[in-house]
Amino acid sequence: MKKVLFFALSILVLTACSKDDVDQAAIDEEIITTYLEDNDISAERDASGLYYRIINKGSGKFSSSANLEIRYTGKLMENGNIFDSGTIVGPLSRYISGWQIGVPKIETGGTIVLYIPSGLAYGENGAGSSIPPNAVLIFVVDVLSVK
Repeated sequence: MKKVLFFALSILVLTACSKDDVDQAAIDEEIITTYLEDNDISAERDASGLYYRIINKGSGKFSSSANLEIRYTGKLMENGNIFDSGTIVGPLSRYISGWQIGVPKIETGGTIVLYIPSGLAYGENGAGSSIPPNAVLIFVVDVLSVK
């Protein structure tokens, strides 16, 4: 009886959570594909839902645990407002999932543009006052060096 109850509750919880995630993922997908079409941008789609465009592949391989020096600019897809830019140093594990998936597609010295659905960014909570809930983001990322 306990197994049946646990199984039923697990299905209910997974269904409730995944429906919202699926709905938002579909909304984000539409936002990104419309943006790409409207701006005549050709981008690749990762199975995660991340879209990306490699500007320069780079030539120096790095591990995902390496401390990377990264220059970036982040903006909201909705209105193009830049919410952050700068240079940071750290392992990819410190950063949003969209970076963890996208940045390894290039090498040291490379540049990539990431079109990140909200579920791979800051999700339904957003971040501070500059990134609203469920925001789809664009990042231009340069991997400058491995530290």
